[in-house]
Amino acid sequence: GGNGFEILKAVPQAKMPRFVFVTAHNKYAIEALRAGALDYLLKPVDQSALQVTCSKLLLEIQDATLNTFSLEELDASIPLTHQSGFLLVRLGDVVHLEADNNYTMIFLNEGHPQTSTQNLGKYEKILPPNWFFRVHRSHLINLHHLKAYTTREGGFVMMSDGAKLPVSRLRIPELLHQVSLLGMGKTNRK
Repeated sequence: GGNGFEILKAVPQAKMPRFVFVTAHNKYAIEALRAGALDYLLKPVDQSALQVTCSKLLLEIQDATLNTFSLEELDASIPLTHQSGFLLVRLGDVVHLEADNNYTMIFLNEGHPQTSTQNLGKYEKILPPNWFFRVHRSHLINLHHLKAYTTREGGFVMMSDGAKLPVSRLRIPELLHQVSLLGMGKTNRK
């Protein structure tokens, strides 16, 4: 037996899970939030409040996964977050990513593009910079899927999936440098 606070006291801090109080009493809300509760729901539980709480929890899990994920090899997987969860995708299968407002479209070497609820900047921070390069404010490419670069039409890259993506003039020197490193075996390319 016991109430939720007694149960929390018995859990070692190092193993403390995320938790939500669901109760008919609102008098413990502040105490619950101080104890580290993700949320505090009153019975009867409103469906929209429960959905908001579930979304909060999912975002926390996704952020924790993205922030702690080891990206040592192209065989490593990365979670592509979407509104109802996430999809684990092998880094080597990601051809390019495209900004779509606060979302990101992820183009894979097989199948349909995936829409992620994370913005492109988030992926730029966590993806290995020797494999992924931002060629334009809206485009991040996997250098291992780069097939060609040309200065025609303002400069663009051709990707292994046939995509033709613009390259910002300011990014051209760094792109060429990254590509030269690929040729010298300076990456962990398989």
